[in-house]
Amino acid sequence: MDAVSLLRSGRAYLAPQRYSTSPLPGVHWLALGGMMAVAVMTFASRDITRIGEILTFFLAVFSVKHIYRTDRHWWLFAVFIAYAAWILLIDFTVSIAPDHVNVAKYERNYLRQYFFLFSGWWLGANLRNVNVLLVAALAGCALGLAVLSSPEDWIRAIEGGRSDFGFHNAQHTALYFGTCLLMLLHLLGEALRLPRPYARRAVIAALAGAAALCLFILAATQTRQTWVGLAAAAVCAAALIGLCRPAAPVHWSRKRLVTAGAVTLAVVAALVLMNPFEGAWERTQAEWNTVTKMLEGETPERYRSITIRLIQWRTAGEYIAARPLTGYGGGANGTITAMSAMPEQLQAGFGHFHNSYLESALHYGLVGTALWLTGLVVLFMRAWQAVRDGRLGALTGVFAVSWVAYFAAVNFFETFINYDSSYYVALVAGGAIYALTMERPRRSAGGEPLNERRSAREHD
Repeated sequence: MDAVSLLRSGRAYLAPQRYSTSPLPGVHWLALGGMMAVAVMTFASRDITRIGEILTFFLAVFSVKHIYRTDRHWWLFAVFIAYAAWILLIDFTVSIAPDHVNVAKYERNYLRQYFFLFSGWWLGANLRNVNVLLVAALAGCALGLAVLSSPEDWIRAIEGGRSDFGFHNAQHTALYFGTCLLMLLHLLGEALRLPRPYARRAVIAALAGAAALCLFILAATQTRQTWVGLAAAAVCAAALIGLCRPAAPVHWSRKRLVTAGAVTLAVVAALVLMNPFEGAWERTQAEWNTVTKMLEGETPERYRSITIRLIQWRTAGEYIAARPLTGYGGGANGTITAMSAMPEQLQAGFGHFHNSYLESALHYGLVGTALWLTGLVVLFMRAWQAVRDGRLGALTGVFAVSWVAYFAAVNFFETFINYDSSYYVALVAGGAIYALTMERPRRSAGGEPLNERRSAREHD
């Protein structure tokens, strides 16, 4: 019993009878099973993952009436539909992508950024379900390490070299395990509430081991975007604690604040002391002279990570200014690169612009980018308001706000939106945050206001 007590801890913010997720029996559990399949099997079986993805999405279609009556932000589903319509309109009218490009891949990846809506809905504002999903995602990432990495990856990382551990590249590895690190904050908050001391210590020890592994992997990837993202997360968490402390005195007790501060300091200290951190610092120093020469108008002898991004971002800005509203269609990034005045070395070596926001504007214009970011902004505001209302514990609140900040920051330095990694973390972490911040339903599944139903029962 104690071994799974973490998954059963806490209470649902909404009682089951006040939050009916589907008009059909069994659909809720089928959708949850699909989500768990995505969380666990993403790195092991694409077929199983695709089935889970389809279940998560299409079963929500049957529940649109319940969503409208329950979720205060039901209109985000309308934004999702508008986003899909806009993407199809651009790709069928003004796209300059060549025929051999798989445009459907871009359409699917962009629309899947909104899958946190569906996963958040099926979690049912149930804390137990959230905990299970996050643990399943941690298990999925561990399975990915076992399946994709080789002994050479670990040896290279231990010796201070850069390693991606067999994932797409180091940037995507960092996105996965940076998200895992922040998810552990929520699970730590849950572990601290376990009633039995020995079970609490065992779970905390397991979470500490997982955090140490995540920190080592993040250090071994040597991606500076990780430090920027974690810094943004820390700033948002600090602001949240400072602004929301008076509004939630029970949840934000001094003991919990000290715990959150100690965890943050431990993360920083571990990153600084780890051997691979020196590799990232040395790479940054080596690039500084190249950046300085480029800013002075000289042609660099060798293009490095920072200079590549600066050149690509400038080129992307020029093309966005030429067609700001509509963009050039999904998959047009290769055509734009070939048309641009970028050095041949960069044209041949990179097919994207290392920035999700610029890439989105290039593909589907500022309108499409605004439709995408609407969901991210609402997710952040839901998390912020939930903490201010005292509906989230300290570490859960830090996780909710800091993950959105982390995700937004790292997308400035890599085109995650074009890949499965962005969709995966949005479905898992974004869906968990959406579920945790679900407020009291506007109406019951039968259409009668809940407070009126409750009052009627009390009068009876």
